[in-house]
Amino acid sequence: MLSSRRPWRRGEPAPQAYYTFRNGIWHPIEVEGTTCPPGATTPTSFRFSVLSWNIDFMRPCGDARMTAALDHLHGLVRDDPNPAVIMLNEMTRDDLKLIKKAEWVRDGYNITDVGVDNWESAGYGS
Repeated sequence: MLSSRRPWRRGEPAPQAYYTFRNGIWHPIEVEGTTCPPGATTPTSFRFSVLSWNIDFMRPCGDARMTAALDHLHGLVRDDPNPAVIMLNEMTRDDLKLIKKAEWVRDGYNITDVGVDNWESAGYGS
């Protein structure tokens, strides 16, 4: 059950932890200051992809649909040398479990939710 107290307020920016997978566990990433190495410069041209998918938590066969969505997304980003940001909307708790188990996600991505603490709804989140 979700707590009635969210760690954020609607309409206000709120920092949120993100996690990386190592040694069999999703670990929070601790960042202090800049993440750029000393002396690094910002490239004048930088390409990345942003993919967004509304999973639609109300549709039937949730696990099969999320598995198919993850397979499709993996096919889109697998051979692209540029980084990708993947945003999934209207996910259920079970969807989050599938995302955390996907080997390609574990190997190449950080995630913002390992649980539902930051979700506004008890039924689904983003």
